[in-house]
Amino acid sequence: EEDPKAFEGNFLMVVGEGWHRGVIGIVASRLVERFYRPTLVVSVDREQCQASGRSIRGFNILDALTHCRDLLERFGGHDQAVGCSMSEAVLQELGERLGSYAEKKIPEKALTPILSIEAEISINEIGEKFFNQIEKLEPFGKGNPVPIFLSKGVSLRADPYVINKSHLKLLVGPDQAPLEAIWWRHAEMATRIHQGSKLDIAYRLGRNSYRGIEKIQLTIEDLRIGEDL
Repeated sequence: EEDPKAFEGNFLMVVGEGWHRGVIGIVASRLVERFYRPTLVVSVDREQCQASGRSIRGFNILDALTHCRDLLERFGGHDQAVGCSMSEAVLQELGERLGSYAEKKIPEKALTPILSIEAEISINEIGEKFFNQIEKLEPFGKGNPVPIFLSKGVSLRADPYVINKSHLKLLVGPDQAPLEAIWWRHAEMATRIHQGSKLDIAYRLGRNSYRGIEKIQLTIEDLRIGEDL
């Protein structure tokens, strides 16, 4: 909000005083999810900086740091995640060089995120047996990503509910046993969909525990409304 231009380039680098080093990698991942740009999050502590970076499909962020190795004290990682340290004095040049490198290496079309769908399934297939089979594939991570499923023509069983002014809770699927679904940071869609809407949804499976009761919950990655088909 203070510096919107910082989020316009092909590479994001954000810097803060005293940011906890244990969470900067998580923050980098969330920024990649939101803006779909390779991202380096830098924590400054007494002119010494520690940074963590995450990338997007097709962009090797370790190569990007290698291109700027003369500015770094230490760095390491792999094509999608890195860590590094440097002095505060080089931050401006580092940001400029990483931005320039990304402008040359990332074509415009690569800045549009692509969902990798594991399988198209009926929403009626989702139950404890199916979920338990998915759990056997854990742990998920690099090389074994969380599967994303697609279900088409899913009925919305109630009007969407806005959570914390930012997120959307949906009730979808069979009338007898509807499933809860969460769509993070998409509260604005509450005015576009309503009870009875038909949706194509891409989602991850998880569990939600509330007051000791566990339920299967979908995390929406994207959706398409019936009139958009």
